[in-house]
Amino acid sequence: MRGLEVQILARGENSPQVNMMSFSYYHNDDEIYKLIRDGFNDYSLINKLNISLEMNLFSINNATRNRNGFFSSTEASLNRRSKTYDIYVFDPIYTKDLSSHFIDLKELLPREYLDSYSLNNIKDICVYENKWVGLPLFIKFMILYSNKNYLENYNKEIPKTWNELLETGQYIINQEKMNNNNNIYGYNGLFGYNSVSSMCSIYQFMYSYRDSKDSPFPEIKSKNSVNALKKFKEIKEKISSDEIYEADDEYTIDLLNRSDNLLFAVYWNSIYKFDEYDESILPGGNEDISGSCLGGYNIGVNKYIDKDKKEASAKVLEYIFSKEFQKEIVIKTFKQYSGIMELYENEEVCSILNCDMMNKNQFINRPTHTKNYEHYEYKFLKYIDRYLYEDEDPKDILQNIENITKMYYMKFKDSLLGIVVFITINIFFMIVLSSYILSLTPKYKPYYSLYSGAMWLNYIISSIFIIYSPLTKFGKPTSFKCHAFYLLLLNGYTMLYAPSVSLLVANNPKFKNKFIDWVKNNESTFINLIYVVEGIFVILSAINPSYTVLEVITEDDRNFYQCNIDKNDTFGLALLYLEVSFHIILFSFFVIFTLIDWEIEPIHEIVKTKLYFSAVDGLSFLLAFIIYILDTENYYIDSLYPLSILLVLIVKHIYLFYVRILFSIDNNNTAKEREIIKDSVRTSGKERSNNQSTKGTTDMITQNSIKNSNNTYQISNTTDRNSNTINRDSITANRNSIISNRNSINTNQNSITVNQNSNVTNVEGS
Repeated sequence: MRGLEVQILARGENSPQVNMMSFSYYHNDDEIYKLIRDGFNDYSLINKLNISLEMNLFSINNATRNRNGFFSSTEASLNRRSKTYDIYVFDPIYTKDLSSHFIDLKELLPREYLDSYSLNNIKDICVYENKWVGLPLFIKFMILYSNKNYLENYNKEIPKTWNELLETGQYIINQEKMNNNNNIYGYNGLFGYNSVSSMCSIYQFMYSYRDSKDSPFPEIKSKNSVNALKKFKEIKEKISSDEIYEADDEYTIDLLNRSDNLLFAVYWNSIYKFDEYDESILPGGNEDISGSCLGGYNIGVNKYIDKDKKEASAKVLEYIFSKEFQKEIVIKTFKQYSGIMELYENEEVCSILNCDMMNKNQFINRPTHTKNYEHYEYKFLKYIDRYLYEDEDPKDILQNIENITKMYYMKFKDSLLGIVVFITINIFFMIVLSSYILSLTPKYKPYYSLYSGAMWLNYIISSIFIIYSPLTKFGKPTSFKCHAFYLLLLNGYTMLYAPSVSLLVANNPKFKNKFIDWVKNNESTFINLIYVVEGIFVILSAINPSYTVLEVITEDDRNFYQCNIDKNDTFGLALLYLEVSFHIILFSFFVIFTLIDWEIEPIHEIVKTKLYFSAVDGLSFLLAFIIYILDTENYYIDSLYPLSILLVLIVKHIYLFYVRILFSIDNNNTAKEREIIKDSVRTSGKERSNNQSTKGTTDMITQNSIKNSNNTYQISNTTDRNSNTINRDSITANRNSIISNRNSINTNQNSITVNQNSNVTNVEGS
């Protein structure tokens, strides 16, 4: 009744009531919430705040103990933008997930409050992306429990390194076995697959293997991490067992209460008191290096509540996170550890709590900032479990963990995929550039005479846009880089097709209207106008990109960033639709005029070639789109599918600027050879006409041979006029025919005695 009476007195008429939703994993945490409620209401009454605090407690007595169940209830309420509760107590592992629903405490509390919780990595459980999501009512952390009796009996000290723990454990266990005590274990491991503490146990163990106190968490695939896993398993195999390592929280508490089965144990501080054990910081890979996982109960403020409720909630938080409340209630009354490090310099506080342990502890937060932390934790523990109990290679295990930990993207360094892609696109550009250089050489210049300097400049710039568009996928993606990739592709192809559209329109005699006439008379202006539109799209996209960056979390493969259309951005979506529509219209315009201009003889070959190439370009975009939508959760496919467009471009370029030129050169050489042989045959025919004695036989053979030869020339020349590609079989047949003619003439001449030497000389000369 007292609490209700104080609330009524504290609140008064029309004054706000702050509703606080709290939870507790353990029985002895429940009482602190009652003291918070009663203490604040007394404080409000004394200071005439006209604010009352109502507490709604969810604990093992009235709700599921499963942390996921409580979080789901909290998230569901906030997703509805519910105003039922103004203040929420939550597990720090959900700081990221709930950050979007809570007010940044920088807006509610004076700076000195936040600064008080910024030391010794305690800030890590409070802040996400520079937003103070919550502050800890009190903190919990893991420590080493050392059995006093065993250490005293064998004159051993509390270990400072994991090697010392292993050596001490082996020694005492061996001594106890000699005394027929076979039921003693050196270390509990706390790695039960279903234990909420398992992630803390292994994560802090790996953290204790960093190089120095100031070093960050070791790289997942580093030698430090490999050594940590090996030591963790070695301890299990030499001084513990699978059963003890897999013990959950309740079984661990039972072992610590019995005190005669467990030599060393890792567990949370201040939940229960185990009189037979000394408390100390956990050992490390080296002396003076340690690691302790942070936990506790964070408090945040609902951002959906009204302004007066926000102001009232701020007063509640100022009361709870004041140094006075933390010292008098959290520390002195409940013997819990506050997150204000300054308090551990106070003698009174140090007479109650182990300040030396608190000041020496090296805290580490679980990797809760990863997307979907619960799923990540599940897979992380699954891999460690496979190493501990299925003897998999630690390097393979760590590679799997690296894949689910790291967000992959292409880089210029330390990335084989990035290096290969970078080299490939540079090779593609060198192929384009070398064709231009080739066109400047005297030997090959005639074969590139159709291409002016302006055309080459336009082609090279457009090729740069297309070929180097994948560079936007290097480095961590941003919304603009995502949009820029598609803009570079579209702009590049626009530069390729805009001059072609202008050419097709200008050479079309069928259409007569003002627009067509204007294009015919202003080709350069028309092309430049298209480029101006492209420039406007680029500027608007830089201001408001149409894409957003998503994190793709895979099951057992590499996580990566993916560019997705931001459907919630109306302007960006409209801009993207406008861009795509513009390019579809331009491409359709090109195809339509290509078909219309098909029968125009002067440009028929050009039109035919352009139609073929446009069809290939369209298919390349379609292929890239199909690859993209078939498997959007594969890092390699997402990174490489743009190369399908580039590959088509380069194959097309090689055919146009290399293969066709080689055919033209070969065709030209063959034509010259024909002319020489024709001249030779013509000369031989004249000389035979002067020799009457051989006229009948020689004329008949020669005329037939020349006729056959000429027929071959006519067929060949007709083929040359209708195609840029020479039929090599036809050339070979032609040459064989000519050789046959030569042999026929030689045979004829050898059988004739008159003018033999002259005829042979003429044929051989030809």
